[in-house]
Amino acid sequence: MIFLGFVLTFLLLPLIVLAAELPALTGRVVDNAGIIDAATEAALTQKLADFETKGSDQIVVATIPSLDGEEIEPYANRLF
Repeated sequence: MIFLGFVLTFLLLPLIVLAAELPALTGRVVDNAGIIDAATEAALTQKLADFETKGSDQIVVATIPSLDGEEIEPYANRLF
């Protein structure tokens, strides 16, 4: 059982190393790539807050500078 644990660790370690870092949730708009200007960020934040008050759903807009080689689907699932 210990041997199996070591084997799985070494097989999965490269996947963990290649994974892009997730941004910290600092608000409704997280612009780590720096592509959203202040006015657009304020407008988005207000629209997302208004949307949230109408129901229980929440939406966050996040930008990142790079996926560091990770596929978008696994990254999006981890971010969610």
